[in-house]
Amino acid sequence: MPQREVTIINRLGMHTRAAAKFVKAAALYESEIRLIKGDIEVDGKSIISIMMLAAAKGDRVIIRAIGSDEQKALEDLSKLIGKKFGEDRKGR
Repeated sequence: MPQREVTIINRLGMHTRAAAKFVKAAALYESEIRLIKGDIEVDGKSIISIMMLAAAKGDRVIIRAIGSDEQKALEDLSKLIGKKFGEDRKGR
């Protein structure tokens, strides 16, 4: 099953707003999205589940997608994390 390992690079980690953006983006795909940190694997379309990961800046997480649009989902969700969830702009 396709997966991609990424590093959380935004200053505040995967806090509520970042998790909400991830969930909103993940919901655009038919594929099942899983997010894994260490031994914990959660539903990537559930903000409560993602918050349980407590992923901080510098943590590595694995995005796993299973479904018809899995490659596109992995690519776009990895980009979202790589772009710091649109945060960390000057003054924020």
